[in-house]
Amino acid sequence: MVLIALVATIIGFFTLYISSVPMVRDFGLVLAVGVLFCFLLALLLLHSIMYLGDKRIPIAKLSKASRAASGRMESILTWIARVALKNPVPILLIALAVGITGAVLDSQLPINSDYEQLMPQDIDELQQLRQLREILGYGGEIHFMVEADNVTDQSVLQWLKEFQEIEMALYPEIVSIGGPAQLISQTAGDIIPDNQQIEKILASMPSIYVDQVISSDREMANISFSLEYASLEQVNELLEWIEQDANPPDGVSMVPVGSLTLGASTVDAVTGNRLTMNLTCMGAIFFILLIVYRRLTSAIFTVIPVGMVIAWTSFDLYLLGIPLNPLTAIMGVIIIGIGTEFMVLLLGRYEEEKRKGLSPRDAMIVALSKIGRAIVITALTTIGGFGILIASNFVMIRDFGIATVISVILCLISTVTVMPPLIAWIDSRIAQRRSSNP
Repeated sequence: MVLIALVATIIGFFTLYISSVPMVRDFGLVLAVGVLFCFLLALLLLHSIMYLGDKRIPIAKLSKASRAASGRMESILTWIARVALKNPVPILLIALAVGITGAVLDSQLPINSDYEQLMPQDIDELQQLRQLREILGYGGEIHFMVEADNVTDQSVLQWLKEFQEIEMALYPEIVSIGGPAQLISQTAGDIIPDNQQIEKILASMPSIYVDQVISSDREMANISFSLEYASLEQVNELLEWIEQDANPPDGVSMVPVGSLTLGASTVDAVTGNRLTMNLTCMGAIFFILLIVYRRLTSAIFTVIPVGMVIAWTSFDLYLLGIPLNPLTAIMGVIIIGIGTEFMVLLLGRYEEEKRKGLSPRDAMIVALSKIGRAIVITALTTIGGFGILIASNFVMIRDFGIATVISVILCLISTVTVMPPLIAWIDSRIAQRRSSNP
């Protein structure tokens, strides 16, 4: 069971390679390697450590301590299992209502990929940066590379001048514009003269000014829009609007370039493929478990709760006002990895109890009381590990810690209270059909 859970979890983490963000891909690799090493250490080293620690303690004393420790936990889990199995309808209705609400709210989650907002807010460098921005009066520039047979042609420069001036009038966040059109028009009295006059103006200008906006072969030009400070989300939207407004003449193309443009594009990279990653991860795990179990219901029982918990997590993040950032955006894959492990352990023990001749209801009670202890302890240790991140002064890391703790708690709730009655009910119906149709 543990090996199956390990394989499913590693597959889930490797789906982070779908992301176009290198940080996310590296994080997936580290998670997968870390889980593998934890398994190998538990398999090869844990038994030796436990033996060395307990070898001088009498077996009777160890047995008594084990029964005392496990008895309390098993009693609580048995009670939870009985309550859940007696009240399947209200539990499933609540779970379904929260899941649907979370799925709707997921598209309304705020996005935060602004490096300034994700870093510690009290560091001196950030304060000085903001002071410098106030003095200069703008927060950065977005650049576009314009290509044509001759970017200094009068028709191209006239289009550039009109286009940039219209954009500046449309969007108040643009405080100034720059490029070859402004370079020529400022010298010629705010007009674009004929080609002969353009050549004279360019020839009389120092090359240090011309080379910044026009390539030596006259086939490329750099135009810029200086902005007030805006978040990367706002810059990303502005870039889309400017590109839509451009409508360059035939033979002229325009593409966004520059560091600010690249940073703004990460907004789509961070959140644009969340659904793809989650569906790919769930599909891969479903396929592997279907091969292992060779039973459709067991594979479905493993995938349903993780999809439900992803929606629950979106609901909670919305209520807490936690935005999507490069780390919280991949919470779906983390949930799939953790939730799959819990369900594989529960289903493995449940099937063992059924093979002993117990009814689905009784098998689930026994399975949850026995393997539930390992699931609860795993959840608590995971919560403790990720909970430390909440103390970080990095906003991105703190939010990731909060989101992960919430997700692990929800995975535990789903495994212990929501799925047991659903699994037992479906298996009971299948058993009844088989008995009535021999």
